[in-house]
Amino acid sequence: MQKLILILASLILVGCTAADRHPYYKDFNYRSAKYLARASFGSTTLLTNKTITYVGYSNLNMENAQKEALRICEELKTLSTFASDLQKQQPCKITEAWLNSRHPENQEELKKIAEQKQKESQQAKIISEQRKLENEYGRYITQCEYIGFKKNTDKMGECVLKLYQTEASIAASNSQKRAADSADTLTNLVILNESLKLMNPPRKNFNCQARPFGIYTNVYCN
Repeated sequence: MQKLILILASLILVGCTAADRHPYYKDFNYRSAKYLARASFGSTTLLTNKTITYVGYSNLNMENAQKEALRICEELKTLSTFASDLQKQQPCKITEAWLNSRHPENQEELKKIAEQKQKESQQAKIISEQRKLENEYGRYITQCEYIGFKKNTDKMGECVLKLYQTEASIAASNSQKRAADSADTLTNLVILNESLKLMNPPRKNFNCQARPFGIYTNVYCN
């Protein structure tokens, strides 16, 4: 065991010594550069099991930063004491490229990117809600068709609206009253059934009921 520890320690020391001889490890300009990129040839360290990566930088453009990262990776991977010869034969690839948040000229652009991401997130949420509503609307139509109402008619529209309003009323109840057998739910269902029957649907013998669906309670007519 002691022998193994000594071997590992010597490998780390050799690796650090070899690395210190290369100017890359003493070049900290990347900390203030405008464009940054990270490259790797896929090797992992024995101690941390993390991929070895190399950072390239540029003040010209992102493409130049990526080229620099690849150049440094190809040049330095032969010095790695944690990668096998087979791993070192793998080509370096760009794993990440980004604008340096420390660079003053990037602040405005990063702000715009953050705002755009927020806008896209909000848009995605709106689309998700629209799709959910469309799915619910389709379910309401199916229920109203079962009762006998035809699509694209005023009666169909009224039926769909009443189903939606009933579910909204049930959802507005507190969590203790959301169960399908709660007093508020039963009251809403009685009102719904009577309202639909007053619309004189083709099917006379139907009954709308509430069924739990996850944390929600949906209305189904049969």
